[in-house]
Amino acid sequence: MNKTNAVLLLFLLLNLTACQTWQSIGPVSPGRFIELDQPERVRVYMRGGDQLELERPALDGDELVVPGVSMPLADILRLEV
Repeated sequence: MNKTNAVLLLFLLLNLTACQTWQSIGPVSPGRFIELDQPERVRVYMRGGDQLELERPALDGDELVVPGVSMPLADILRLEV
């Protein structure tokens, strides 16, 4: 295996393992992150302790929306991808 193939294999392995765990978005606001990154799936932690996994979230004004569900961004404590 040449050096280029080894590097590509390493990046592929790192990418595959990174997709298997939830990662916090860090200091970026949930709304800004959704707007810029447009993730396929997110885990949302809400005030009051609720935790939801949402597919293809979008923004509508100051709310996070998916089909059949909307929630104020102000009620989101943490977002993970």
